[in-house]
Amino acid sequence: MDFLTLIGGPAFTPTQAEELKGRINKHAGLESPVASLTGKWIYYVHLKGSDKQTVTQKLVRWLEMPADQASADMPSNTPTTKTYYVTPRNISPWSSKGTSITHVCGLKDQIERIERGQAITVTFDQGLTKDTDAIPFKDIIYDRMTETIGLAQPDLNTIFVEGQRYPLEIVDIFAAGAQTPLERLRDHNKKFGLALDESEMEYLVEVFKRQGRPPHDVELFMFAQVNSEHCRHKQFNASWTIDGEQMADSLFGMIRNTHKTTPDYTVSAYSDNAAVLEGETAAFWAPDYSTGSWKLTKEVVHILAKVETHNHPTAISPFPGAATGAGGEIRDEGAVGRGSKPKAGLCGFWVSDLLIPDEKAPWEVDIGKPAHFASSLDIMLEAPIGSARFNNEFGRPCLLGCFRTLLTNVGNDDEPEWRGYHKPIMIAGGVGTVRPQHALKDPKDVNDGAHVIVLGGPAMLIGLGGGAASSAASTEDTAELDFASVQRGNPEMERRAQMVIDTCVSLGDESPIAFIHDVGAGGLSNALPELVKDAGFGGKFELRQVHTDDKSLSPLQLWANESQERYVLLVNKDSLNRFVSICRRERCPFSDVGTVLAEDEDGNSKLILSDRDSTEHPLPIDLPMSALFPPGRRLQRVVERRELDLPTFNAVASLKSALSDTASNADLITAATERVFRMPTAPVSAIITAVSVVEDVRRTWTPQLRRVEDVGETILVYVDLAEGKQAMGGSALAQSFGQLGNEAPDVRNVGLITDYFDALKQLHESGVVLAYHDRSDGGLITTIAEMMFAGRCGVELLLDGVAKSGSAADVLEALFNEELGAVFQVRKSDETNFKRCFATCGPPKGLIRKIGVVKATSKQELTIRYQDPTPIVNLDRVEMQQWWSRTSYAMQRERDSPAHADSEFATIADSEDPGISFNLKFQPKEDINPLTATVGSFFKNAPKVAILREVGVNSHAEMAFAFKAAGFDPIDVHMSDILAGRSLREFVGLAAGGGFSYGDVFGAGVGWAQSILEHKHARQEFEAFFNRPDTFSLGVCNGCQMITRLKELIPGAADWPTFSHNASRQFEARFGMVTIDDSRAATPSVFLHGMSGSSLPIAVSHGEGRAAFTSPTQLDTLGAEGLAPLRYVDNRRRIAEPECYPANPNGSPGGVAGVRSKDGRVLALMPHPERTIMADVASYVPPSQIEEWGEFGPWVRMFKSARRWVG
Repeated sequence: MDFLTLIGGPAFTPTQAEELKGRINKHAGLESPVASLTGKWIYYVHLKGSDKQTVTQKLVRWLEMPADQASADMPSNTPTTKTYYVTPRNISPWSSKGTSITHVCGLKDQIERIERGQAITVTFDQGLTKDTDAIPFKDIIYDRMTETIGLAQPDLNTIFVEGQRYPLEIVDIFAAGAQTPLERLRDHNKKFGLALDESEMEYLVEVFKRQGRPPHDVELFMFAQVNSEHCRHKQFNASWTIDGEQMADSLFGMIRNTHKTTPDYTVSAYSDNAAVLEGETAAFWAPDYSTGSWKLTKEVVHILAKVETHNHPTAISPFPGAATGAGGEIRDEGAVGRGSKPKAGLCGFWVSDLLIPDEKAPWEVDIGKPAHFASSLDIMLEAPIGSARFNNEFGRPCLLGCFRTLLTNVGNDDEPEWRGYHKPIMIAGGVGTVRPQHALKDPKDVNDGAHVIVLGGPAMLIGLGGGAASSAASTEDTAELDFASVQRGNPEMERRAQMVIDTCVSLGDESPIAFIHDVGAGGLSNALPELVKDAGFGGKFELRQVHTDDKSLSPLQLWANESQERYVLLVNKDSLNRFVSICRRERCPFSDVGTVLAEDEDGNSKLILSDRDSTEHPLPIDLPMSALFPPGRRLQRVVERRELDLPTFNAVASLKSALSDTASNADLITAATERVFRMPTAPVSAIITAVSVVEDVRRTWTPQLRRVEDVGETILVYVDLAEGKQAMGGSALAQSFGQLGNEAPDVRNVGLITDYFDALKQLHESGVVLAYHDRSDGGLITTIAEMMFAGRCGVELLLDGVAKSGSAADVLEALFNEELGAVFQVRKSDETNFKRCFATCGPPKGLIRKIGVVKATSKQELTIRYQDPTPIVNLDRVEMQQWWSRTSYAMQRERDSPAHADSEFATIADSEDPGISFNLKFQPKEDINPLTATVGSFFKNAPKVAILREVGVNSHAEMAFAFKAAGFDPIDVHMSDILAGRSLREFVGLAAGGGFSYGDVFGAGVGWAQSILEHKHARQEFEAFFNRPDTFSLGVCNGCQMITRLKELIPGAADWPTFSHNASRQFEARFGMVTIDDSRAATPSVFLHGMSGSSLPIAVSHGEGRAAFTSPTQLDTLGAEGLAPLRYVDNRRRIAEPECYPANPNGSPGGVAGVRSKDGRVLALMPHPERTIMADVASYVPPSQIEEWGEFGPWVRMFKSARRWVG
């Protein structure tokens, strides 16, 4: 067995290295400070061929390694210099995707697998005398849950060589001896963390008595996962007796009661992976399976919605925990009915106090944490990025979020009783769509003998026992079991699987998918039994048919691991060949693991798992389905009420004394907790998600106050839905004073809320509302402040009739209570019309009052008055917004580039910022078609554009739509088609869209480009296409990154840059500004006819968008020849240089956002024009232009320009 080790380029920029050094010196408590720190990537290659030289040469080129250093030795360890080698514990997502690239680029016969690690060299001021293995700074430079670390190069046998296969174990609970079967099962339950309760263990003893044999470990593990709280919600489905009275409903029954009493507009609820709501007639947009031509079908589009939690893995390892939480919820959205489509996501986090270094709030308390849990700050620095990264890479925007902190003492100083979120709540949710014919699962669609398919990534020893682990209480004793439940995410693989589902769904009634579920907690041990049970069958499966990258897995590990990005499906025999063809085109792994089993004559069904490789235990599982899903078993819960006597929140205390009290309490609490650490109890927390249809997004109200200069004199109207109540319990103000209070805001009059929404409908129809914001977190003052921030203007707030008096206590209660209410901005002249909408419905007149006016832009302050002309307080908008942003800013500095955090924070102080705007030198509705016919008439014989995609690309649908809108016939073309011999000769245009091809593991677009350059047929096709004078090409985002790496094939592209990591070190998803200048080029661009001189907003969404030039002259040449026609500008339309962040989102020199070829036929740009061609999907449209532009906005001009050029 042969291996290859190659030393790559820097793992850290100099700035990152300095920041890391600072963190170590600040937090690690070293005997000698770190003087310097460097890092290098190291690539480990498991060879299966003998041509080391070719492998080395290609990897050095693809990964842009320093050729003279690739085979060099790392420095030896000395007392003052230590090199730490960090490698993945398991097969990393980088390895899976990197190996895939090498195979598609011609090295399949030479490389078995490639893996990546880091070598981090630390130099200390003085020699170390202590054992370096005990130094705590190691936890700063690696993730102990997903990585290993050592002072020597790793043994590559441990990374690549599979060990001996672990055997199945018999749990002989019936063995002779003093212990009873139940006692033996209790021991096994505790040892392996199965979280079985006493009644379940008693039940299992009886089951295996009837079977006449002891259980296998895989059977017990499967039962634990299938029947875990995480998977079966036993507490919510339990029967409750409270104070001796039997409750009529379970908790779940109470939740379901809403649907039971008002099922209108609901297609399904509580019966599938997500709820389905009735939609309206809209458009289904997909390529025709036989021709590849994208087609628009008018049909009803149902809406699906889902929210779930992923708390336990996020507490253990925040980034992968939150990432796989998002991934699991996305899979739920894709596995509704017979297949569905995720559309937009949300994420949220509840943690204990953050304790940000140098930013600790007065009310925050440090009571310690379990060693195997991440801190609240680390969770919030890593987990949101994990969730966002998975969403972005999969191709689903994460649009919504929430964030809470809580740690409070409900006991006393001597015996504290803590409530908080040391074990966080991480929520993942979203909305999607499903076709009407696929909305419901129907066992009638499944034929006897249907094939059972596992679709997606390979099985690995990842996330073992997560369902049971998340159902059990976490203690130090369970730390190793927690460790085993950590997962890893590979969104690019999930995108491949979703593309298979999308293709099947596009076939309508002919879809090969008869039934589908996602694989989550418990792995296949939960998913496959659930799949066949819901379809009304048993199942027979072959263990060794399961696709795995680790042949050493035992039956239990292979059956129950929680490797992500997998679905389980039922495909009828007559649809199998088509399904296999779809999977192979998408290059999505799948395995045919068995068939469904019909019930016997007595109505019984079985679950059988065979292992063809084992002669000793050929049937790891052989059980009746009823044993796994026991009918009629239900938890019984008996409780008595306990009243907590909490102190009333004292709003009368002055701010100074309240903070003083908090500080003294904190000292007492700290002293008390030094005796013993007790895990805080998480408060009972309800997460309620509401979903609604917006019929016309152009009429959506936002909190942005409209300026006096734009709309004239306006007033603010407050609607008090609490009818004068001002409860302070649980408010942000109370929490900041270290108190809780005993009365929380509530919905006291449901009918009032119903009337209010009836009035809102009339207000929408009247068109008088300019801005709107509800009162919630932080109270009325936060509502007003956030409206000011959005509009960059001032407000005079009048508390007459809102506050009970002008006393400090009453003013505080009026400003900071979080009862229900809302604030509206309307023109002064529309005040009567506004109130008229409430005359026939809505809250009574006494609950509606004018509370303020919007000031001129030059007076950006909040003035608060109560009767007296003398203000209670004047608050500067800049100071308020900086207070409001302080926590996010401090966290951004800790996590990202501090310089970029400072630059963005500084924009708050720019009170003269005009905001984004449109400065157009053309008319968006101008007809520039080559013929006088309408665009629609082109569709019959329209010129064909190849909408090119590779694995991981996710913006193909909107790219196809943009070209369709301009009169082209967009054709779906996968790189698999090209590699299989398809020609580009039939196309006049080629468009490559955004996404994460191969997860960008070799660099953005590198794998995609190399798959073309290294493949003879593909290279010839692309080179011939680029050289045909009658063709055009467009690359956007990932397509831009790919096309610029093909410049050796493209005439007139020699001076193009490549695109590298954003200077901010984060994925940038923004709505920014660009300017267009195509006037200096010798030949006009195909795409920019009449657009020169325009500046306009555009969607930005990338992690590697910084134009990287090999020399300064390269940039100068590009500019002189007019080959950089799109550049980022600030809101004053000035070129945004690299330091002008976030106007320049990635640090590109000269604000370069896009490049073109000399003949104008090729355009590559990082921002997304195709995502903003519709007038009503842009984040901002001038109100005066909404009606004038009509259906399409200015960016459609780019695509119509190409259609005009084709003629």
